[in-house]
Amino acid sequence: MFQTIDEKKSILDKKRPLPEYTLRSLCEKLLLEWTYHSNAIEGNTLTLQETKVVLEGITVGGKTMREHLEAINHYDIHLKAGDEVEVPQIDGYHPFLYVMDGSIQIGDQTVKRREAVTDSEGKLPFIQVEEDASLVLFLSDLDAEMSMAGTISGRKE
Repeated sequence: MFQTIDEKKSILDKKRPLPEYTLRSLCEKLLLEWTYHSNAIEGNTLTLQETKVVLEGITVGGKTMREHLEAINHYDIHLKAGDEVEVPQIDGYHPFLYVMDGSIQIGDQTVKRREAVTDSEGKLPFIQVEEDASLVLFLSDLDAEMSMAGTISGRKE
């Protein structure tokens, strides 16, 4: 198996640098699949295709408002060192920001790869990027009904 992975990675490496449109397409596919799978784990019934449609701004009949909001209240961004951005906010939703790669300064705290930050007050301060970074932000309604139907939350041992 590892030999197959190494061979495929070698083929990919020969095609680098990838064209900008290819990178954009890969990022859009990753966001779609990440949004779909992270929501499905917690019991959201949107299909992959329905999730794509919702992310494009179209509502899906027969699905709840909660399911639509779970799909659209999920953001990702790729930033360069020196960039500064404000964390999106929606009244009644609390931010959970995960650093996939790189390093950021948020308030007086440095947050690095595989670390996360949140704020119980509902607003995170401005982000300053220390090292090129990929971030994912989830906006959560802490008062929403909890589900035990997901494959992780519903797991019984």
